[in-house]
Amino acid sequence: MTQIKEERSLQVIIFNQRIVSLRIRRRAIISALRTAITDHNLIHVLYQPIVDASDNRIMAAEALIRLSDPHLGQVSPGEFIPIAEQIGVIREITTIVVSKVCSFLSRHAHLSDNLSHISINISAADLASVEMGGRLLPIIKEASIEPSKIVFEVTESMLVKNYQQVLKNWNLFTGYGVHFMLDDFGTGYSNIESLITLPFEIVKLDRSVVTNKKNDYQLLSLITTLLRRLDKQIVAEGVETREHLEVAQRHGVHYIQGYYFSRPVDEEQLLAWMESSMCIVPTARSPRT
Repeated sequence: MTQIKEERSLQVIIFNQRIVSLRIRRRAIISALRTAITDHNLIHVLYQPIVDASDNRIMAAEALIRLSDPHLGQVSPGEFIPIAEQIGVIREITTIVVSKVCSFLSRHAHLSDNLSHISINISAADLASVEMGGRLLPIIKEASIEPSKIVFEVTESMLVKNYQQVLKNWNLFTGYGVHFMLDDFGTGYSNIESLITLPFEIVKLDRSVVTNKKNDYQLLSLITTLLRRLDKQIVAEGVETREHLEVAQRHGVHYIQGYYFSRPVDEEQLLAWMESSMCIVPTARSPRT
């Protein structure tokens, strides 16, 4: 009955052992999330470097969340984030991640000066929340870090609902010095209006744009030409091969993120790069499967 209520578009649901297993795992993930709200050690933040396309130097990083549980082991974000949104704890999760990132930047201020920023994905629930400022700004202030070191990644679909509150939060954070990045640009929802009404300084291209070979990467060419005309900084996500890198460079992409340079790494590995040359030497890697 629960499955039917959640998937109203389906006229028929066959009850079998698979549904039972899925419901049991869902309950276990819900329990793990609620435990993690109080035990922050269960939430880990990894960092995927974003490198300069011209010299392979690390210029920024994206914070990526991981959930660990004694019984479930590592749970992927693709599995637990939708559940966190459904049960209403996603804002608490965001708060924990922001706190951990700010702590990292504060503890290693002499090294993080070399980073432009660390980007953090926030949810639609965060962006449309009336208490977003009161919840997150004090964390950034208390860490005594440059506000510009924090960049929130948002998607266009998040800007549609409750637009007035979204705009209030946008102005509140940008007024303090926090920046926003438009994520997943180039998907079916993308439009130019968002780039103008909410002037993002940084735009991250969806992986599908970088890997689309049709007509000699014509989609990538059109999008990067537009963004450069609008004076945007361009990040190419999902760069996994030498070909992806060369195509992105050829079309004027400024920054590169993807498995070709590095998978998400822990603090220690990121610090090791930051303490040395800030450069990553790419090695032969198989594309993500």
